[in-house]
Amino acid sequence: MTDFIQEYFLNPLQYPDVYPPYNAVNTITFAVLALVTVWVLYKHLKKLGVKYDDEFFFAILSFVSFGAIVRVIVDSEILPRSFDLLGVPLFLLVTPGIYVFTFAALMLSLYASLRTSKPMITLRNIGIGLSILAFLPLLTIASKIQFDVLIVLAITIAIILVAGWGWEKAFKKKLSNIDKALLFGQVLDGAAAFYGIDFKNYAEQHVVGNAVISLAGTALGFLALKTVFALAAIYFLQQEKEGEQKTFIALIITIVGFGPGLRSFLRILFNV
Repeated sequence: MTDFIQEYFLNPLQYPDVYPPYNAVNTITFAVLALVTVWVLYKHLKKLGVKYDDEFFFAILSFVSFGAIVRVIVDSEILPRSFDLLGVPLFLLVTPGIYVFTFAALMLSLYASLRTSKPMITLRNIGIGLSILAFLPLLTIASKIQFDVLIVLAITIAIILVAGWGWEKAFKKKLSNIDKALLFGQVLDGAAAFYGIDFKNYAEQHVVGNAVISLAGTALGFLALKTVFALAAIYFLQQEKEGEQKTFIALIITIVGFGPGLRSFLRILFNV
């Protein structure tokens, strides 16, 4: 069992130049743990009286931004991958530690925000503030900025505009702000992967994404899959009548795209 844990969980953390960060075993394990955490969190927040609405949705996304930016600080080697505690290395700012770190920051901020008159606005502002503070160290490598990465945003925005127009024509309804955020998150992830891998010699780190790109022979296949998946998710969520559950599911789907998408975009932007 010790060898198993070392091979599939510890080696990717300790030897990133030798082992890929994700493999089938740790990917499945992280996914199961994430699903359990999400289910427990959903029930817990309901007991606290939190409403799953647009304000909640975008407040949470501000912390996703924070986590992604911190991850890029580590990628750029401004911060180390690990910290020693009594001789034991702690990988707090890389997967899966970054999720624990971001989640802890979110929950502490949430409990504090619930004591205010407008908790979700307060929570969002805290997340934005943390994101800005996290972004400041990246300005020390501003000389490395690659402005051609703006093509990623151009692709993302173009797809959203075309999808929104087509959606309105096909279904006689407009995409909501949450729908647009879901689409943006997924397409940003796909567009950043497409540009970074096909034009900038970056590599896909995730198991599923790597399999799709290998099968398609180009990261354009990943972008196409992400776009189709997002639109399919929006379609099925719009059939859901229970508003709060729909918002929570949309949030999870958005996070899965927006988190890695923002990280990839910033990595290309700062050439790290």
